[in-house]
Amino acid sequence: IDGTRIKTNLGRIAVKGKGVLIFSFTVPALSKKDLRGAVSIELKKRLPFQMDLSNISFDYFITNQAVEEKEVKLQVTCICVDNIMLDEHTQLLKDMGLRPVTINVAADSLGNLVQICVAPKPNEIIAVLEVGANTSTINFYKSYMLQFSREIAIGGEHLTRAMTKTVTTSRGAVDIIGEEAEKLKRECGIPMDDKTEFLTDFGLLTGAQISAMIRPLLEHMVREVSRTFNYYCKTFNIPKVERLFITGGSSRLKNLEAFLASNLEEGITVERLDPLKAIKGW
Repeated sequence: IDGTRIKTNLGRIAVKGKGVLIFSFTVPALSKKDLRGAVSIELKKRLPFQMDLSNISFDYFITNQAVEEKEVKLQVTCICVDNIMLDEHTQLLKDMGLRPVTINVAADSLGNLVQICVAPKPNEIIAVLEVGANTSTINFYKSYMLQFSREIAIGGEHLTRAMTKTVTTSRGAVDIIGEEAEKLKRECGIPMDDKTEFLTDFGLLTGAQISAMIRPLLEHMVREVSRTFNYYCKTFNIPKVERLFITGGSSRLKNLEAFLASNLEEGITVERLDPLKAIKGW
């Protein structure tokens, strides 16, 4: 920071991973003062047994309002962060000479990118799949407000490990290990045709050979994404979500967009979310 022209001393940071919990639930329509108490009660029911309200900081926002059995109900998204994680990140900003003013979670921060990069229509539902190294997260936004988030235990590292196998190439049997598997994953991506041939460091490999290594994991990802779509639509009474955007480091896997588009429910378009659109003048 000292070596740049940044003059502000205010710091904002987004957190994710273990220690971050996001819940969606309904509560009665109450005054602002009473609403926080109602959210606290619902939160106690959902927190893991090793956590309680004294261990976390939380905030919430209203995403929808509906009438159920002649009673007005509010749909609430509640975001919780473990206090230890919170202290670690605020201290990080302080150590950099910055005054913490905002701490958000990555899933909610992505909503800002949706607002800028996608410009959704009023009340349009947008899904974003963030594919990371060890996990993937699927988020649903109404316009650009986070409504629901779910973590899927599949990421780029799992695909790399799936490629650490013994394969038969034009040079004979070869053991693919560690960094070699990562390089192979990046070079070949997801083969869209089993007959395609890839010239690799190990010799010629066919699309069928590469698919045999990674397709089970990819199909599992598709099933989890489809299940999450169905759960979200049923819970929030949404007829259909038609747009899915992918982002995250491991979303750069070649042909991931095409694979998801061809394997998810018909009518769902898959596009890449380009964060650079949020940078003025890019």
